[in-house]
Amino acid sequence: MTARSRIALGALLLAGALLLAGWIYANQRLTAVVDQRMKDARAEGLDLQYASRTVNVLASRVVRFEGLTLVSPRGEVTVDSAALRTLPGHRLAFPDAAHVELRGLHSPLPENAPAETKQMLAAMGLEELLADCDLRYVHDPAARTLDIPEMTVSAEGLYRLTFDGAFQNVDPALEDGQGPRFQAAMRALTTTGMGLELEDQGLVDKLFTAYATMNGNPANAPLLRRIVTGFAKNLAGELFPAADQDLLERIHTFLDDPKLAALRIHCPTPQPLAAIGEKPIDSPDVTFQAKLETSQTLGSTDFFDAGVLLQRGE
Repeated sequence: MTARSRIALGALLLAGALLLAGWIYANQRLTAVVDQRMKDARAEGLDLQYASRTVNVLASRVVRFEGLTLVSPRGEVTVDSAALRTLPGHRLAFPDAAHVELRGLHSPLPENAPAETKQMLAAMGLEELLADCDLRYVHDPAARTLDIPEMTVSAEGLYRLTFDGAFQNVDPALEDGQGPRFQAAMRALTTTGMGLELEDQGLVDKLFTAYATMNGNPANAPLLRRIVTGFAKNLAGELFPAADQDLLERIHTFLDDPKLAALRIHCPTPQPLAAIGEKPIDSPDVTFQAKLETSQTLGSTDFFDAGVLLQRGE
């Protein structure tokens, strides 16, 4: 081996050693961050247990859990697998900006759940609430803001629920979930916009079939659905007195084949979240938009002004 080759080989080995050392250090730093967050969670009454955990900063700084169990005063939730990733394009570091993926989220019904709910889920073949969750968020503790570009909760063969929003005055007391501090934090919380979208992927059919089964004959599900749909159509004019004929026809068409419903709220300036529903319909502070789609129009329908749906008669 020539002297030049030995120098090149030495430089390559040194670069590899530095890269390996950096990878080990970054993994250790990321592991320390996760360990500290788990320690903080346990101090707040949330116990996290898992079958295995891996950390790999080369794979978009991924922390992956298998067989995760979360136990809190509100109950127990298990997750088949969870992945926490960095969120590219943000100045905030993980975990203040992150992409969270939960697969196989199992949540048993509370023991005090109404008997009718338990019977309905049993008729649907569901002994527990099961879903997948995909969440992207950016939380700036210093600025007290929380941006959620997307949160999707879905259950195969049932539904897909998507939410996004931008919030200000985010107080740590919101984590309490109840009590005076939580209520004060909710009153102070503001938003500049939110969106909610629900797509039916079989849930409506299963609900009618389950209800008919509970009443002794699952074959009556189509008839039951026609009766309920007709009743809802007759009520539409009373529920939305400001809606014109075109909008009522759109609502009737949607009721015949409800596939996707969406609502968007936009605020030019931050507005208290608790007061959004109290704003006058013609208020410049808040605008409401909605979208109703059937199986035939999915993906091709525009939003419309939803203010008239919220307006009430004298």
